[in-house]
Amino acid sequence: MILCFVLSAGLESCFFDPGENIYTKKLETIGEFFENDTIFEEFAKVLNETKVMGMLKSYGEYTCFAPTNQAVRDFFANSKFGSLENFPIDSLKNIVLYQLIENDAIQTVDFTSSRLRSNNMVNDQLQVRYDSLGDIVINGMARLLMWDMELRNGVVHLTDAFMLPDTATIDQKFEAEGLKERFSIFNQALKETGIARLMHKTEDQTEYSYYSVKTGAKVIIPRYYKFTIFAESDSTYARLAGIHSLDDLKQWCDNKAYGDPSLPIDDPQSSLYRYIAYHCLDRVYYKKDFENYARRDGFGDGYEVIETMYPNTLLEYRKAKGRIVFNPETRNDTIIENTGTFLTTESIYQDIKAGNGVIHELDGMMEIPDQASFFHKKMRFNIASFLPELMNYGARGQKVLELPDARLGGPQYFENMIIYGDAGFVLPRYDYTGSWIRHHWDEILIGMGYQAENWAQCNSATEYANTRYDVHLRIPPVPVGTWEIRFGFTTNQYRGMAQLYFDGIPAGVPLSFLPTENYGISGMDEQTARKVLYNNGFMSFPTHITDASGNNTAYTRTDRMRRILGVFSFSKMEPHVIRLKTVEPGQLSLNFVEYIPIEMVAEEGYD
Repeated sequence: MILCFVLSAGLESCFFDPGENIYTKKLETIGEFFENDTIFEEFAKVLNETKVMGMLKSYGEYTCFAPTNQAVRDFFANSKFGSLENFPIDSLKNIVLYQLIENDAIQTVDFTSSRLRSNNMVNDQLQVRYDSLGDIVINGMARLLMWDMELRNGVVHLTDAFMLPDTATIDQKFEAEGLKERFSIFNQALKETGIARLMHKTEDQTEYSYYSVKTGAKVIIPRYYKFTIFAESDSTYARLAGIHSLDDLKQWCDNKAYGDPSLPIDDPQSSLYRYIAYHCLDRVYYKKDFENYARRDGFGDGYEVIETMYPNTLLEYRKAKGRIVFNPETRNDTIIENTGTFLTTESIYQDIKAGNGVIHELDGMMEIPDQASFFHKKMRFNIASFLPELMNYGARGQKVLELPDARLGGPQYFENMIIYGDAGFVLPRYDYTGSWIRHHWDEILIGMGYQAENWAQCNSATEYANTRYDVHLRIPPVPVGTWEIRFGFTTNQYRGMAQLYFDGIPAGVPLSFLPTENYGISGMDEQTARKVLYNNGFMSFPTHITDASGNNTAYTRTDRMRRILGVFSFSKMEPHVIRLKTVEPGQLSLNFVEYIPIEMVAEEGYD
């Protein structure tokens, strides 16, 4: 049942008993509901003042975290403006939009103890926690008092406070009460190495935009700087390594030979600098992200390999028995117990949210493994995993996103992918589908919208068939050794042909992206067909990539393929560049790249 009463201090509070089915979906819109129920009287005034009420009366799908009347009154009384009438409208509207999620009605059954699946309307990720009483708290400041109120155009959750964006940068977050004492050594190392200064950025002020093929309207896509930090607590340092000070940590790093011990600690070649940089990522990962991107149901432990802020190093994470572990040892692609470093089990020290990132506590020492030996194994890199901008915008695995125009001489949105258009504009698109659940869902499509001189001239033919591109894709560093490098792609009738290059050298003959390509395996048994494909420089898609029904890509299905770029020997671990340049106009699909030590090819199987 719902019990509404007024506390002695005048704070209105409503509690929902989920044991009774007391709430059925109403035919009202969210806006009409707010106008008709006195519980939301003060919030309705704010919605009308900011002109957001009209949106909540319209068609669509929204999630709204609506503060109580008392919470609204307290917010204005405690602000420097003192009242609704004196509050700047633009600032107030941003606060209102912070309480709203568009195009997604999220009920509490879909809340997880990490972040909500969709960003709010100012594109911030909202964090979910359950406190010691089992209450749901959003962003550490708004407790749910009543929830899952279904309306015609979405769902409403009543909260005891407005949610406000966190303005502290990720390095400043360590100064917060409870964190400064817990992570004092790591915090000091972060600052004195100078790495903290690299994390003061929040948003690129360059305008990245495109003109919608459908409407002609100009669309601006923000480019955010966000970070992830993995930190050991003082107690972990003391318990596992006898470290009680910054000097102790430096000595421990020097003993591990991570860098030059004679250099000052703010030198990127020093051992302490490298150790702290290895704990930092230039993209945001919530615990839920680690869990999602390591999914590989039914095919052993899933994994993802990513770059750290220590240049030319890799970090692997896997999901093991419900927990996230970093750099575990494996045998036959299965984790060996008691290896690697786990995220802490204390939920209050997971997903510590800052204005430009998130902090996770580790329950062990995250050492830097020898890159050449530890990563001497087959690795697959999903395209989105080395494009931090997708993570920081909140798009990866969540939304289809058209991206800014790529034109010769224009601003490039991605740091690791440079896209040129030979004529007009080339509009890239981030695409994903939840049905290919073991494929990490996503791909980059180049040429979803070809821009003519006038957008109105665009039609299905020019959007796809006339696209000409020149894409330079920086791929993660390859460890020392001899490796076979592969490129994953998909085909359809709108795609053309491209010449592929590896570090500027042509990689075989041009590659056709049309589904009519004949690979010469018709009528062959599986073993023979796979040999013929490999000898011709191709492979079927990995076995574990299946659709929602569990059906994998059969070896006879040639609309999803891997192209072998060649065998390369590297004496230094560093990034490399795959270039794809139009031979025959058409769309381009970018899915993944794959590295495998050459001596492992014969025994790798079909995955």
